[in-house]
Amino acid sequence: MLTAGKKEDQDRKIEVLGIREYFKEIHIVPRPLDKLKKLEEIVGKLKRWRSTFNIIIIGDRLDVELSKGVQLGCITARIRIPGGRHSHEISIGSPITETPWMEAKDFNELMKKFPGLMC
Repeated sequence: MLTAGKKEDQDRKIEVLGIREYFKEIHIVPRPLDKLKKLEEIVGKLKRWRSTFNIIIIGDRLDVELSKGVQLGCITARIRIPGGRHSHEISIGSPITETPWMEAKDFNELMKKFPGLMC
């Protein structure tokens, strides 16, 4: 998992959402744009053991993690939480780089679409 913000806030969010158990690693960076460099680093390491088509980038921002995931050749899944900070966003860039492979309204719905998913 890769998230941005204050460590304490992100740890609390992960606990409230009850999703810690789904992730082998959790990376927290200070700013959203720091995610891009860290995402490249993580995908670069994972590519040694699997193809990018077996790497799923999950996020809520079309302009940050999802477009970068598409650029890196990964599957992308958008969590579009009703009323969420980025739920109203639509693609303003290239539909090719900002269109996620699939969408879900929350993490539980996503897990149903990818049974056995371990991140």
